[in-house]
Parts: sequence; structure tokens; C-alpha cells
Amino acid sequence: MKPTSLAILTSSAIFSMSWAVKRTQALAELNNNLQQEMNQRRKIEDQLLHDAQHDGLTGLPNRSYLMEQLSQALKHLRRHGLDQFALLFIDLDRFKLINDSFGHLEGDRFLIETAQRIKSCVRENDTLARMGGDEFVILLDSINATEDAIEVSDRILHALSVPYQLAKQEFISGASIGIAFSGRNKLVTSESLLRDADAAMYQAKANGKGCYVIFDDKLSTQSKLQHELEIDFKKALDQQEFEINYIEVVDFTTGEIIAIEPHVEWHHPEQGIIEHGKMKQLAAQYQLTLNLDGYIFSTLSAQYQALKSKYGADAYLHLYISSQHIKNKFVLRNLKQTIKGSNINLDKLILFFNEKALVQDTENHINGFEFISQLGVQIGIDGYGTGYSSLSCLSFLPIKALKLDNDISKHLLNDKQLQLVKAYQLTAQTLKFDIYATTVDTQQQIRQFLELGYVRGQGRAISKLFNEKKKHHKSCA
Repeated sequence: MKPTSLAILTSSAIFSMSWAVKRTQALAELNNNLQQEMNQRRKIEDQLLHDAQHDGLTGLPNRSYLMEQLSQALKHLRRHGLDQFALLFIDLDRFKLINDSFGHLEGDRFLIETAQRIKSCVRENDTLARMGGDEFVILLDSINATEDAIEVSDRILHALSVPYQLAKQEFISGASIGIAFSGRNKLVTSESLLRDADAAMYQAKANGKGCYVIFDDKLSTQSKLQHELEIDFKKALDQQEFEINYIEVVDFTTGEIIAIEPHVEWHHPEQGIIEHGKMKQLAAQYQLTLNLDGYIFSTLSAQYQALKSKYGADAYLHLYISSQHIKNKFVLRNLKQTIKGSNINLDKLILFFNEKALVQDTENHINGFEFISQLGVQIGIDGYGTGYSSLSCLSFLPIKALKLDNDISKHLLNDKQLQLVKAYQLTAQTLKFDIYATTVDTQQQIRQFLELGYVRGQGRAISKLFNEKKKHHKSCA
């Protein structure tokens, strides 16, 4: 071969090898890019799947994921009949109050911390899910006995009873827990088991919150009725179907009406009349106390001109409202706007707050009372005589009036009790407070209170006495 031909061949081979290397590198780079793209797409798909099955706020599994796990647990149970699991339905206490009082940002912080507290109480193989709002559900997998679920519930209740720090304030929450077990019957489904746990939770709330209830057959009907009552209550409140009656506060010596107090009642289509005290309990149970107070106040404002015509312009309005209104500046500001926007003569309005709530949170009450007093509204203490507040506490507060606790009139049975009630009257006289007897239901109680120095009060006997005097005056005329 000629040298020139050899050089040409060598040059061609080198070129071919170089081209092959570059081609191989390009293919390798292309494969690498494709692999990265596939990995990125897989990550996106995994993230989309994760997002679809998890709560965006707490990072916990959501209802969809829980129901899938619950379905798998039931399938496993049918194959291994001796195994057992439990479902815990957790509803947080006072969550609506947190949002109303501190705002949704603090409400979110509360939920995140709550999720962490609950998670610390369960095993890694258990499933903790957030169902939405303030509801969480736990699937306790492979438990040995009912005591296992009870032990977990006790740990959760203890963990959630520890005070929270929200908006630089201490806040105590808690929870109600319903427990349902997998082995109750062979027809159980994911939805029916969740419904049973939910029903048990509602019973726990009805029992006073801060406790757990285990679902059984007797509970089914009762819980259904209670749940329906809550739905009816919220609907009636939204549609303003509650009625307001006015209780007269009377001067014992003259029978003159010196004040009126609004009482709310509800004519339920099936349960009949639900009276004021029960209405307050239901509102607290359903976390609608502020809403019910607002309804009563707005009705009072709308009817004020008619009330003045009926009872006279000099009659005071006694309105009991929850201390939730003065827990923080946001709710207190709403109360201020409500008062200022009403049709009521503010110098004739006395807002009554519960004595026990005052003692439990004196600082907020002091600030709230000062704020309200600047509007020209007077302050009263309701439920007085339960032994919570001290004289020193009452002496530096801008208080106008005291109302005895409703049970006091029922216990005027011996000298010591009479002396104690007399001491309340002397306390009010010393501090220059008006003091009112309550639930005065008999003529004997009227005489007893008069002998003890009380000249003002309210109750069935007083209303009856006043109506009789009214009839007598009309007949004389």
C-alpha cells in the first residue's frame, strides 16, 4: 500500500472512531436526560398522589387515605378473624372560639400543634388522619384488647389538656373521643365504622367533653337524635326561629318593674319547648354561645322601642352574656361595635357576667369591664354567691349590680344559710352595689328575702304577684 493511501486510511479510521465516541456520548447524555425527566415526572406524580391523600396544613393523611387504609384493614380482618382494630374519632373542644378570638392564622397553628401532640400518642403503624376542620381520626391497627384503645384515648386527652400558647395568651382546649371496634358485627363497612365512632364522639361531647365513649347498640339511636338536634339548632339559629321572652325584675315593696331580662326559648317541632337554661347549654355544647348571644342582643335592639312603650323608658335592660366576648381584643371589638350600633339607650343597659368566669380569668375581665364602661354601659355579676370571688376583687371593679346564683333561693332552709344570704346583701350595701334575688318562685321566698334586706328580684312568684296587682289596679279603675 502506498504511504499516501495508508495516511488516508488512518485518518478515516480516526475520524470514524471520533464520530462513534461523540455519538456514544450524545446517546449517553440523551439517556441521562431522559432518565432525569422520567425521575422528575415520577416525583411530580408521587407528589400529586401524596397531595391527593394528605392534608395540606398538618401533613397528615386525609379522609381519602384513611378510608383506603380502613378498607384494607377490614379485608385483612375477614381473612384473619381473630385480629382486631379500633377507630378513634377525635373532635377538638373550643376550636371555633379560637378562630373567632385569635383569627385563622392562630387557628392553623393550633391545629398543627394538636396534630403533633396526637401523633406522639400513637404507634408508627397506626394511621392518624385529619378529616377536616377540627376533626381527627386514628386507625389503631392490630390491638390486643379494648383496653389498648382506652389507654391511647387517655394519653390523647392528657396531651390535649396541656395549655396552648396562642397570640401570647394561654388557651386550654381538650377533646371528645368516640371509639368503635372492628369486631362488633360481620356487616360492618368502612363508612358504618366511621359513623359509629362519630356517634360515640357526639355522646362524649354531650357527656361534658374531655372524655371518651365506646360505641354500642344502645348509643346508636340516642346519638342519632342528638346529632339531629344539633342540626336543627343551627338551622333554627340561622333562620331566626328562636323566641325571646322578657322576665320582669321587680321592686318587692311596690311591685314596680325596674328591669327586664331577655330569655330565649325554642319551640322544637318534636321535643316541644326548650327553655332558656337548656338553650344556653346547647349553645355551649355546639360552640355557638357567641352566635346565640348575638341573636338575643340583635332581637333586643330591634324590639327596644316597643319594650320602652310597654315597660317605660326608665326600665333597665339586664342582659347576661358570655365572658367569651372579652377574652381578647378581636371579640371585644366586635362587642363594642354591636353595642354602639344598637338602638338601646346604653345608660339603661347592664351587662351581666358570670362570677366563676370572672375568677378564672380576672385580668381579661378587668380590661373588658373598663372597655365596656367607657361606652356608658353598666356591669353586673351573675351567679353571685357561689363562693368564688373575694370582696377585694369586687371592690376595684366597675360593677353596678350583683345577681344571686339561681340555686340560692332553694336553700333558705336554716339559720346559717339565711345568715350567709344576709351577708351577701350587706356586702352589696357596703360596696354600694344593687343586689337582686333570682328564681323567687314562692310567696314565702319573697317574705324571706324582704326580711334579709333584699328589695329587688325576679322569678315566677314575682311575675305572678305583679300580674295580680296589675289586675287589681285595673278593676279599681
